[in-house]
Amino acid sequence: VWHWYNQTDRSILPPVLHTGQEMMGYGLLINGYATFRKFQSKTDSSLISTPRAKFFVDQGKRYRFRLISNSVIYCPVQVSIDNHSLLVISGDTDSFQPLPVDSLMINAGERFSFVVEANQTVGCYWMRFRGLGHCGPSMSQVHGEALVCYNGTASEPTEDQTYNQGKRLGRMLNPVFKGEDYSSVEQIALTDLTGLELEKYNYSGPPNVTIYLELNAKNYVEADGPGPWPQFNNISFEFPPFSMLTQREMLSASVISDDVPDSRQCLGTFCSCTVTKKVPLNALVEIVMVDVGVVQRQYHPIHLHGHKFYVVAVDTPAGDINLGYIKDQNERNLITKKLVKAPAKDTVSVPNNGYTIIRFRADNPGFWLFHCHITHHLVLGMAMVLQVGEHSEMPETPPNFPTCGSSLYDPIAQELRNPLRSNVQELLVHSITVFLLTVCITFGYFM
Repeated sequence: VWHWYNQTDRSILPPVLHTGQEMMGYGLLINGYATFRKFQSKTDSSLISTPRAKFFVDQGKRYRFRLISNSVIYCPVQVSIDNHSLLVISGDTDSFQPLPVDSLMINAGERFSFVVEANQTVGCYWMRFRGLGHCGPSMSQVHGEALVCYNGTASEPTEDQTYNQGKRLGRMLNPVFKGEDYSSVEQIALTDLTGLELEKYNYSGPPNVTIYLELNAKNYVEADGPGPWPQFNNISFEFPPFSMLTQREMLSASVISDDVPDSRQCLGTFCSCTVTKKVPLNALVEIVMVDVGVVQRQYHPIHLHGHKFYVVAVDTPAGDINLGYIKDQNERNLITKKLVKAPAKDTVSVPNNGYTIIRFRADNPGFWLFHCHITHHLVLGMAMVLQVGEHSEMPETPPNFPTCGSSLYDPIAQELRNPLRSNVQELLVHSITVFLLTVCITFGYFM
């Protein structure tokens, strides 16, 4: 499932940053198909649509579907199939106790597997994808449909479908949008799931490292575009122009920072740098993510490269919260955590005005990107790098491995004797180019 625009993101994002507008959704592609356009038939007066995705099944058999989603904007999707239930059996990385639901929500970067039993009368049934967030009921009401057709079906439905037809009631897994009335829906959170995989290590003891992250989207009058700018701890991540793993000898305190950027990497209160958190190899790491967003009330889907993690707590306490309050609650052991058979994932949503806590063993040395999986949030800097282990504990760079550098002249970086481009006024202009280059170069070697 892919959110799709009929124009380039580059033509959409800058006007939004300059005017404080919302990113409105446009359409959903299902396996690359969508009925976005209709054409006049050459043989009669009927209209012909672009094709939609179809799945063919035999009555009496069971079918496993693998659901994958990504989006350039905040557009979680509710998925259901008319007259059928979904037996959800696994997430991004691991299996969990099978759970029958009427629908599930999926956010950018997430994956789920579910089993459908073809136990209905032979015919075609709508598989519905209803967008929420910027695709939701108060925005553009984006929806898409595919067909699940039993073999032997005489004809397929052709009538147009509506947005509200995709609002399935009953039991729903993974609610990642709170702008609707769910009083008639049984909500199942990720922490209600029971993991089935053999746990390779114990994650119930005191963590060796705890990282606290505030998730927010703020406006900055000093920046090239006021925003809002999605950030961790009020800093915009900037990709380095070289591979942090294979050219780690180029790293220095002036290249990376840990929540305290060099003043020359800031323009007023807007700061941009290569935020890097260092954790010892094999440490038990706990990351506490607290969303305090007011300008944008979204569930950010956060993804970790190189490791899977256990989702041990998700909650939205009553009233407004802040990072200091949740940190105090956590350090006083007042937050309930699931520390045995928790679901394992590599992407998890952080609820608006709430928190998500994950734990993992940092057993894979290297530099690993940790970021929001909404593409334009990543481009604008909602990311950081986890350095796992010392340089000496990381894989050696292959002989004659290609090196990378920046082609952009930056007098600030020159003054710092630092290859990092840190002219934040040019961030908006170059961010998409730098992202496309460095996400392949910097992280492609060791994904």
